[in-house]
Amino acid sequence: MGIKLSKPKLHPALLNDIVAESLMGKGIGRILMNHALSKVAVSGKIIDLGAGTASASYNRFIKFVEPYKIICTDFYQSGEDLIKLDLEQPFDLADSSYDNIFCFNVLEHVYNYPNLISESLRILKPGGKFIGATPFICDYHPSPNDYFRYSPEALVKMFEEFGFKLEQMTFLGLGPFTAGFSQWGNLMPNRHLFKALKLVLLAPHLLADVLLEFMTKKFQYSYPLGYLYTFIK
Repeated sequence: MGIKLSKPKLHPALLNDIVAESLMGKGIGRILMNHALSKVAVSGKIIDLGAGTASASYNRFIKFVEPYKIICTDFYQSGEDLIKLDLEQPFDLADSSYDNIFCFNVLEHVYNYPNLISESLRILKPGGKFIGATPFICDYHPSPNDYFRYSPEALVKMFEEFGFKLEQMTFLGLGPFTAGFSQWGNLMPNRHLFKALKLVLLAPHLLADVLLEFMTKKFQYSYPLGYLYTFIK
């Protein structure tokens, strides 16, 4: 793979996040994304595409530097500091009006993704950043539709075609055992029982992935739960 990827390691800070966020009901893919975002610092005027609310869990991890303001968008909701925006149509927003764009777990739901990317470039200020994440190994989750899963190569081509430049991309995954475990909750007939036992069941899968990577590096980038990426205008 020609794209340089960073990858999470099971150090104490990540283990602490896994325990704390699992108890709050978060899946391992979301936990890895949030943990990776703890290294991201942003300020200025921020638009969060498709978020609906500023209470999303990733906002507890991102380092916000004053002054900053988050404006959320959603096509199905309305409210204060919430713009109704159809991501598949031209945005009714001014050119070069935002310092940063968030787009977490949204791009796979947008069929006309060229519109989202080109309009994001247009509304970003020069040097502004598009910070996003998309799932890869993930169940079908319509909201209201679920169209795509993107590889790193696809993401880079998609964004570079419109003039963005890749700053960084993070592989969100720990190995095949954790990736398989991430889907178990959707198969369990009693999801409340699964939630109660999640940490007990997750521990051996984490250990198995650590041992596998110790024995061979062959599979270290083969089972992504998703990717987190930053592109610059």
